[in-house]
Amino acid sequence: MKWSRFMVLLLLFIPQFSARAENTTEEKCWKVFELDHRETKDIITSVRLLKRMGKIYETYFKEASAFTPSDEDKARGFSVFIKSTGDELFPNSRPEETLAGKVLAAAGVRGEIVSLVVCVLPENDVSNSCVSVSDLAKSGGKLISKENIQIKHIKYDYVATGNSWMLKGRYLVNGPVAIPAGVTRAFRLSVKIPADAEAGEYKGKISVAAGGKSAYAVFSLEVLPFEWAELPPLHTFWIRDNSPYESGPTLEKRLEDLHAHGMNCYDSDLPVTWKIENGVLKIDYSIAEKTAPLLKKYGFTKWMITGREYIELAKSAGEVLWSPEHIKIYTALIAGFKEKAEKEGWPEIIWMADSAGFSASDQNAAVDSITLPKLYNDMLNFAGITAKAGARSNISWVSDTRTSDNSGLVPFFFYNTGRIGLCEKTMETAERLKKPLLLYNCGLNRYSFGLLVKQRNALGNSMPYYCAAKYGNPTTPGASISCVVTGPDSSLIDTYAWEQAGEGVNDFRYIWTLEHALAGCREPASPGAAAARAALDAVSKVTFTGADIKTLSPDPFAAEMTDFKGSRLDKVRTDIIECIMALKKQ
Repeated sequence: MKWSRFMVLLLLFIPQFSARAENTTEEKCWKVFELDHRETKDIITSVRLLKRMGKIYETYFKEASAFTPSDEDKARGFSVFIKSTGDELFPNSRPEETLAGKVLAAAGVRGEIVSLVVCVLPENDVSNSCVSVSDLAKSGGKLISKENIQIKHIKYDYVATGNSWMLKGRYLVNGPVAIPAGVTRAFRLSVKIPADAEAGEYKGKISVAAGGKSAYAVFSLEVLPFEWAELPPLHTFWIRDNSPYESGPTLEKRLEDLHAHGMNCYDSDLPVTWKIENGVLKIDYSIAEKTAPLLKKYGFTKWMITGREYIELAKSAGEVLWSPEHIKIYTALIAGFKEKAEKEGWPEIIWMADSAGFSASDQNAAVDSITLPKLYNDMLNFAGITAKAGARSNISWVSDTRTSDNSGLVPFFFYNTGRIGLCEKTMETAERLKKPLLLYNCGLNRYSFGLLVKQRNALGNSMPYYCAAKYGNPTTPGASISCVVTGPDSSLIDTYAWEQAGEGVNDFRYIWTLEHALAGCREPASPGAAAARAALDAVSKVTFTGADIKTLSPDPFAAEMTDFKGSRLDKVRTDIIECIMALKKQ
């Protein structure tokens, strides 16, 4: 018996991924995971054991594209190809075509961050590989300096996809990187087009080095001769920042990053402290007073206040939730903050409450914990009080028949889809009552933050976690939907999905710019106007293959959605840009 137990333990700790010729995909996936997480060996050990114990069941991406390296690729020892910024990246991703004889082309408006994804696929192990780029030059001597171009390679991590896990491109990291044989490594190039750049075509050279050999491609960037149309006031994109308010460079760095990815609303906890003396609420605004100038500096037009402060206030006052005294105090908080914001010229305040529960309705229970379940009547009281104070509120109504019965009474209101997916009931009610709809927790990717917003006639999209996970720990709650993760040295590490979300916002801004141009067109019967209407109609026709859009999960690029081609998003944007240019010439 003792010997049997010893053997069980021994088998448990034997490395699962020894050489197994019959499963080269598994070998390659594990090899690149070990390589990309070598500085966090405890994570490697943990994931190995979890896989061995069946706690992490891995599914492998199946690449449909066949690829045979050219003679030139074979002589050089690696192939180079591109992927769309809307594509997911996997160790066994393969090109539809290589860069041989191609010109890499991109286009963007002044101030936009334009992105490219360049992939390297070596035949043998490569100890280091890197991508570099020259200045981009325009005829006449105008330059976009290579200092405006950021290049990072993409590391792999396991991401939950339903009941299984899949290794996919996740982290963006500086510096040269090793690549195992037969594994695709992607590099993301981000070009920040200067605000004063002259319109026209700029050209430069991209160099790819691996294993002592090099490959080159021409890079052409067109600076477009128009600006994005300004979004209407209600259009809102935000990512929930769960971190406590911090002063100085730390908060400013986060705000700069959020704004660079198209966010125009800052979502955080209530930035005040308070005390109650003799039933009177006294508010200390010092945190808000330090934060508001930074929000304005980085162009945030809205400030989303998310939290359970109504419960905290009841606890502080020793009152039953929604008693007359509690309502009085909570109303004073809402009205006081709104008045302060308007007086000081802060971004517009929007109060947000997350989704209500389905069954609980007892409002007489003693308030003894901030984890008290969110009840349906809590949401009604919350909305009613914010409306009475003349403030906007944003409630994540999950499918509930009572929503349509009561929510029409609230004059200032955003609808929000719940985290269970796109709620048809919510959207139907929003349309019937002509209330603005915001998407919530519908995926951190280019499609969800761009075309999906337009397809649902929504005013924006959001996700709950700016930074909720640690680097290299795929089992951390919120890991697959964190925009950035905390590195081993407490620094922030960008994710590929976060960059995709920023690209999605750019897609939406191009769509809105075309709509704006079409609305102002003096020749609605012209071929240019007809082409514009066709391009906008094409937006609604972009869907996932083999997936139901109604059931998008927090990570909609799950196992059944990995065949979605980002090139379809690229074509939509290219067509829209061409139509904008045509209408501008009329």
